[in-house]
Amino acid sequence: MIRVTVCLLIFSIMTPLLAVSQPMPILQRPVSFFIGDGELTRLEQNGDTVVEQHGNVRTGPAMLGTDKAYYIHSVQNLAEYDVAIVEQLAAHPSREPMQEDRFSIWSIKRIDASRLGWTVLRAAQTQHQLDAFEVNVENLRHQFYLTYFSDSCLLEFDKMAPIATEEDRQKISDWLNRDEVMELANNYQQSNLPDPYGSAFFAEVLNRACIALGYNPVGASDALRQN
Repeated sequence: MIRVTVCLLIFSIMTPLLAVSQPMPILQRPVSFFIGDGELTRLEQNGDTVVEQHGNVRTGPAMLGTDKAYYIHSVQNLAEYDVAIVEQLAAHPSREPMQEDRFSIWSIKRIDASRLGWTVLRAAQTQHQLDAFEVNVENLRHQFYLTYFSDSCLLEFDKMAPIATEEDRQKISDWLNRDEVMELANNYQQSNLPDPYGSAFFAEVLNRACIALGYNPVGASDALRQN
């Protein structure tokens, strides 16, 4: 068992240590998770901060609005995983009180140059709760990860066939009934991923099904609903 011990710095624009902290590169490039019907969540690292945006793949990155920002306090490398302790920053620091449970623990799985897995190991944590957190590689390997793709993947997806016929839809349905998906569902049920309606889970397995079968995952959920 590897104990992750962190001496967290309290966020303040007046704290000189934060001003000189070095960026921790957990994201080498912007990456996006495709939710459905062309919707996406995009993560991009700027220095020591990760910006989370939501939008639609058809509008382009310039149309995305910044929803959340996270300051990276620490990163620990465990095999192919980066375990990061992050702090959600207030959108309006001068007007919003700082919440004690503003910290989270992320796991980033390095898949290849254009893909990574992302999940939340702990959400809404206080500094005190973080001091007792423990993790090991075997535990990380059994987490449920959402697959984020680099912008170059969009060009590859555009070359893939759309879901257009009943036969296409049946192939997707058959893939979703595989034992592999049941194992993913078990991992998902034991995860701390903030996904109250299960939309991220369905999007992840649908994306995997489409890519495995050679279909474009962008907008796939809408195509499945068409008769």
